[in-house]
Amino acid sequence: MALALCSATMAQLNLGEMEDMSSHISSEYLEKECNRLRALTSYRENPSVEGALTSFFLHVYHARADNRNASMLFLQEGISIARLLRLDRIESEPNQLPNGWDDDPTTVVAQKRLVYILLWVSER
Repeated sequence: MALALCSATMAQLNLGEMEDMSSHISSEYLEKECNRLRALTSYRENPSVEGALTSFFLHVYHARADNRNASMLFLQEGISIARLLRLDRIESEPNQLPNGWDDDPTTVVAQKRLVYILLWVSER
């Protein structure tokens, strides 16, 4: 998720390559690395909120890079992951939250609701 976020941020801010490092880091490089690492995981078989957000940030990157088809596919993937997690029904089924969150249940419900709303509004 961090790679996707960095890639989207660099693209949105029109930041060039970071040349002070041993390798040149660009938003394109970060996006490719994110997808390479994602391919090594079973994120589609084990959906998570982080996976939905990763798809969202990849959508942002591709929207900024004017890759409309890829952008829409990543957004749809994020929405599908959120629906698999039942984030679209979180108000009516608060006890169906996946485990793994250590925070206050009320805060978690609000955060997960915001993730789905972010994806849904972005699609519109």
